[in-house]
Amino acid sequence: MSPPSDPWRSAPPRLDPRAMERALAASRAELAMKRPVRRWRSQAVGLFAASAGLALAVMGVLLALGRTTGSMLTGRAPMLAMLLSTGAVCSWGALSPRGRRLRWVGVGMALASSALLVLTRAAPRGPSNLPEWVCTVSHVALALVPLVVALVALRSAAFDPLRAAVAGLSVGT
Repeated sequence: MSPPSDPWRSAPPRLDPRAMERALAASRAELAMKRPVRRWRSQAVGLFAASAGLALAVMGVLLALGRTTGSMLTGRAPMLAMLLSTGAVCSWGALSPRGRRLRWVGVGMALASSALLVLTRAAPRGPSNLPEWVCTVSHVALALVPLVVALVALRSAAFDPLRAAVAGLSVGT
């Protein structure tokens, strides 16, 4: 049995000059394409706008259809503000290059928001005439657009599991 090789004591690998030239040429060709780069701040605003915009659009539709009232929404304004601010913090934290602390703040706000959402939920007015799966399907359908925006934005960011989790929380709130 041969002794394990020690990478610190072994000789460095030989580099093929032709391979280095090919890699350098490929890098230069990609840089020469001059593709426009979106700043992370505009991506974070876009992620928040997709999530909050859909939530506000649904609220407007429910108001227009008479399924909710202005006074009911006013009574829920603090909770709605907490959910929207959680989405904003999570969007900003997910795409901020140096937002590690902000990501943890977003996780904490999401936990607090979900706990408050459950604790402040009003009693149901009566049994629903819709099947149970309709609620789940509608939530998933509304989250698809912000989820696609989050995935497109995260493609240009360095991978970090916490970043991905906070982006998901941004979509979910």
